[in-house]
Amino acid sequence: SESPYRHEALNKVDELRALTQKNITGTYIDGAKVEVGGATAMFADVREMTAADFTKVMIFVLLGIFIVLVLLLRSLVAPLYLLLTILASYAVTMGITSLVFMGIMGYEGINWAVPFFAFCVLVALGVDYNIFLMSRVREEYRPGHNTRAVALAMAETGKIITSCGIIMAGCFCAMMVSPVRSIVEVGFATVLGLLIDTFIVRTLVVPALATVLGEWNWWPQGLFKRKVP
Repeated sequence: SESPYRHEALNKVDELRALTQKNITGTYIDGAKVEVGGATAMFADVREMTAADFTKVMIFVLLGIFIVLVLLLRSLVAPLYLLLTILASYAVTMGITSLVFMGIMGYEGINWAVPFFAFCVLVALGVDYNIFLMSRVREEYRPGHNTRAVALAMAETGKIITSCGIIMAGCFCAMMVSPVRSIVEVGFATVLGLLIDTFIVRTLVVPALATVLGEWNWWPQGLFKRKVP
């Protein structure tokens, strides 16, 4: 009686499978194997597989990004807090998305695909913006002048990164006019995450952390002084 793509219907697939397993000896009755199929069952399987693989995807993606950041920045400290800011931005985005669609609009939940696809998009774009900023900080950095390097990098990269963030958010806004609710939710989460990353994380949080940590940003390379022309 439910819509075939609602959470209740997807959960009903698991109930039907559990019922057949309970009431039938083994998985056969009168020589026939009993299965629950159809579009709803397919989406239920995809939801289950996505949830099971999400943790693995997060680990591999974050590990790969960490290695790239270490090689690019030649540091172990900066890549750590850059990843943490990206994860914090993603967590805040998903929290606000859940609040809007469940708390305000009254939906029973957000689509199973939203956390997965939003994570892939936001992590990819968020780390790009942080790479643009921190690579310029590293170029401007001189021992004992870390704050000056952060200020110069913000002045040189701020406009272009902010413009990129606004343009990308505008592109994903097109998804929010779709009649398909799952696409609307993915579009909303992506736009919100991009704006948070552009105007809060990259503009305020990352520069503040880079300034507070000072020379430790470039550990262990920063401990070895280099000649300044």
